[in-house]
Amino acid sequence: VFAYFSVHFHDTGNYTFGNGSNTTMIFGSSTYKTILTKLYIGTNVVALGLYSFNENFSLEVVSIPSTVTSLGSNSFSYNYKLTGCILNENITVIPGSFLLYCSNLKNIVFPSSVSNLGNNALQYCTSITYLVLPTVSGLSLGSRALQYCSGLSTLIWNSSILYSGINSLSECYMLKTLIFPNGFLQYQGTNSYLYSLNLVDFPATTNNISSFSMCYVLLKVICRATTPPTLAASAFQTSAANSTFKIYVPDASVNAYKAATNWSAYANYIYPLSDIGE
Repeated sequence: VFAYFSVHFHDTGNYTFGNGSNTTMIFGSSTYKTILTKLYIGTNVVALGLYSFNENFSLEVVSIPSTVTSLGSNSFSYNYKLTGCILNENITVIPGSFLLYCSNLKNIVFPSSVSNLGNNALQYCTSITYLVLPTVSGLSLGSRALQYCSGLSTLIWNSSILYSGINSLSECYMLKTLIFPNGFLQYQGTNSYLYSLNLVDFPATTNNISSFSMCYVLLKVICRATTPPTLAASAFQTSAANSTFKIYVPDASVNAYKAATNWSAYANYIYPLSDIGE
């Protein structure tokens, strides 16, 4: 079934889809929710309101014109069949829960204009395998922004991201490496069940590291900070059960790490960076 939707008004002006409710979206009818497959938004539209196309279960492709500069939270959440979402260069903010539970979304490319990735923005987008994070003005990857992106195997960080929000990466089962950008400061909150994660590399600017719970195959942690960052209690407890687990730190800081709060629990696993070539 093909459905075409555009907006044409006799009067001039700008318009917004949605009225801020999750029960009276633009297509509130259950009939539209099960037959609409393609959505082309007209050029009089400048914004998508809250929940504007929430729960359109048959929607597969969305094209958003250059006139749209504002997206509401949950604009396309629970669109289980959505495979493609084309974002224009005038969009600067990806709001919270924007593509929540779009479990068939394969890939998404953020325009260079995007400067903020909200909480839960791509949560449960289980089919995404490759993602380049945008330049964010908020300097933080939103809490739970990528939680349950269970197919994500490659994640490229942008150098503007200084904080990783609470549970922002939990349950990313296929993610193998986390290499944080220069300038990165804090890995916040518990990020658990990264079952494939085997390498984490923190830059010299890092000052806070939270827990890597249930990361069973994490074998190598590199922390380049000369002063030991604040470390959560039991941060590497699961990983340390593996006899080949190692933590590499600056040579001159080895003793400081071995004596630091919570790092001391892993004193036998701490090695100088000069040994990393072994």
